[in-house]
Amino acid sequence: MPSKAVASGTSQAIAPATSAPTTAPATAAATSATSDTSASATASATASAIASATVSATAAATSAPTTAAASGAVSGASGASGAVSGATPSSFSQRAVGADLPAFPTETSVFSESDPHSVFPSVLSSVLSSELSSELPHDLPPGMLLAADLARVFVQSRRLWGRPVSSIEPEVSRRLGLLRQREKSISDCLIVVMLGGTKVGKTTTINALAGRSIGESSAKACFTSRPAIYVHRRREALARTRLAGILREDDTFVVHDEDGLERIILVDTPDLDGVEAEHHEVFRKLLERADLALSVVTTQKYDSRILYEILGREMGFRRVVFVFNRIDEGIPFSEKIRMDLLAKIAPLNLRPPDGEELPLFTVSARNALAAKEGQAAGPTGQFPALEAYLRQRLDQALVKRISEENVAAMRRETAEFIFGACRVSQAQQFAAALKDWAEGQLLDCQSKMETAIVFVFCGLTPEIIRRREGAAAEGLSGPFGIYVRLILAVNALASRFQMFLSGSGADLEGVIAQRLLAEIQPVLDDGFSCFRRLIAERADRAELDSANLLGRLEKGETLPTAVRGSIRDQISEFVFEPKTSGLEAFFLNLLPVVIILLLVRYFAWALLSASEPGAGMFLGGGVLILLVCHLQSSFWLKRKGGTLSPAVTKIIDLFAHEVRRRMVEPIREWADEVGKIEALPTSQPSEHEPHRD
Repeated sequence: MPSKAVASGTSQAIAPATSAPTTAPATAAATSATSDTSASATASATASAIASATVSATAAATSAPTTAAASGAVSGASGASGAVSGATPSSFSQRAVGADLPAFPTETSVFSESDPHSVFPSVLSSVLSSELSSELPHDLPPGMLLAADLARVFVQSRRLWGRPVSSIEPEVSRRLGLLRQREKSISDCLIVVMLGGTKVGKTTTINALAGRSIGESSAKACFTSRPAIYVHRRREALARTRLAGILREDDTFVVHDEDGLERIILVDTPDLDGVEAEHHEVFRKLLERADLALSVVTTQKYDSRILYEILGREMGFRRVVFVFNRIDEGIPFSEKIRMDLLAKIAPLNLRPPDGEELPLFTVSARNALAAKEGQAAGPTGQFPALEAYLRQRLDQALVKRISEENVAAMRRETAEFIFGACRVSQAQQFAAALKDWAEGQLLDCQSKMETAIVFVFCGLTPEIIRRREGAAAEGLSGPFGIYVRLILAVNALASRFQMFLSGSGADLEGVIAQRLLAEIQPVLDDGFSCFRRLIAERADRAELDSANLLGRLEKGETLPTAVRGSIRDQISEFVFEPKTSGLEAFFLNLLPVVIILLLVRYFAWALLSASEPGAGMFLGGGVLILLVCHLQSSFWLKRKGGTLSPAVTKIIDLFAHEVRRRMVEPIREWADEVGKIEALPTSQPSEHEPHRD
């Protein structure tokens, strides 16, 4: 990709790659970590586990001399407690969400009586505090999650599905604390760190920019081990706040009054390719707090593999300016070297401070420093252009815009990390699918219950029908009522022996209820057990902890007494449901009474006419009455006896309601809570941010 010169023509510029800037520093993976042991599901257990993890990590860190120097506390500029636990990854690496994520060792002994706010529960409590909203500026970019919102996501995910696992909690604590502190300190001032390998002249470059020696330079490799700060007097408090948890009392902290450098805080750093592990840790912590990096290289070390790994993996939203130092030493800088550098950084998606081109300055910092100190000096190259860029090009408006954009990008990175570590997307997909699956399981359970209920009712169908017919006959009177009662009495005598064997007797409702419970209970037990097992299996496949979800399901294996009583009541209501109204009884007795009246009329006529009544007439009339009553009762009793379908449906609905209450409703409530968690926002690039394909 061809390079372009910056507008002033005093330096060379390197065009960045054409893809969107990476946000990888915050997207450290969580997929592998979520397969670790499940954490506690309750909020209290969460706090306990976090505190335990912090204490354990702190104890381990106390015995580690390589990390004992750096405390992880982050405090506000006003001194308000906002500490962050010292847990950081052993290497500040940038990976996509979903890659393997190791357990994060902690730094120093930050859990102490003198610093009670440094443990993770305090950080989380501080982030969730209602006072946070008043501390934050009101002009934050819209559509981005704040630290408090992300903390709530963390708490909810731990409570609802046990993620992230405890090994990631210190890293979550650290990132939330940094974001909270960064949101409170949006300003027109940037932290500019020196980035480079051994013997490239980082310290000499910062000394030359300061015009004096603020850090001791040496030809010895890995000489710089701690940060050296060069900051304007009005920005001293901000610098100490932004770098809290990294700085020690013995670190170099030089305060100046140069107005041209008021908007930048220069930070010298250890070598990125040194052999000291402690140097690597200090460098990565400083880079994490940076807004802009001066990448210092030489013609001998510009193609360092470690340099490009860090530029591509850990820069993220941070801006970059390239400085080719020591141009008067060794291999001369050439167009070939510039093009080679361009080809190497093209895929890295690095971001310039402004525009679409990465500034490149060729300088001799040693000669520039000697010239400022009044000594004889050789050519300084484009060092004046570098100073002009830092002092003038990075004006107040640009610096403030970079600061705001960096905060927005930091939110994106932190949100992506926390949502990935908490597996929010997977949990919401799991919850949405679980509701439909639970309804399907309920239908399957209903089908099995219907089979068992029909089996119970079929064994007692004749007795149930007879009881319903008897209940209907209680409202009858007249000749038809007498006939029906006689028929039912005969049927009762015929079935008495069968009733004795079945044990139904007078308490038919109790017998049916008892048999129903005996048949249904195994179905319910098997359904509940299978339901819990399948939920646990589905949650395991989604790499979620099902403890909270399973804890919501009612654990009692037997049906409550109220449900048992409702079953008996439903059976009694069905058995004694048939009733006969007075009008219905009138019409049923109408024809038999008419026949009887005709026979009476015939008998009276015979007496009055002094003739002997015919026996055949009375016999025929009696037979006719019996025939009419028989025909009427055949249709009427069948209609009153009805079918068992309504009873079966009511009992199934009763059991299904209980199953829904114990299995489906807790699932839906859990899924609704998961669904209420705010989705990861998708933000559009700033109008000042270049769009890259």
